[in-house]
Amino acid sequence: MTLQYATRHLRVIDVFLEINRVLKPGGHFYHFDMLRPSNKLIEDAYCLYLKGCLTATSWVIRSGPDAVACRDYFVDAIRLFYSTDELSRLLSELGFSNVIGRPLLGGTVAMHKACKA
Repeated sequence: MTLQYATRHLRVIDVFLEINRVLKPGGHFYHFDMLRPSNKLIEDAYCLYLKGCLTATSWVIRSGPDAVACRDYFVDAIRLFYSTDELSRLLSELGFSNVIGRPLLGGTVAMHKACKA
């Protein structure tokens, strides 16, 4: 089972518990998403970069004020989400085994693999 690019917008504990419930024993769960970098300096630079890109994109395509306001929601959702290590710990605490978290691009995205025992 896989999940990508939506997790930070969901009730992740409920979602991960349900994934663990429906997986067959020995089944694997793969997760790929944008996460909060564990390094505060990288996090601040990343959020500034995202706000700049989203602002420029909204200007180019002439988005309305409601769409521009979503920029802050998007960046805040990342700031409030887990880092790679935190998400690995959460998956383990929720009953997954052999959890492997691999940060990429300075921790701005990560891949996780977990197994149902």
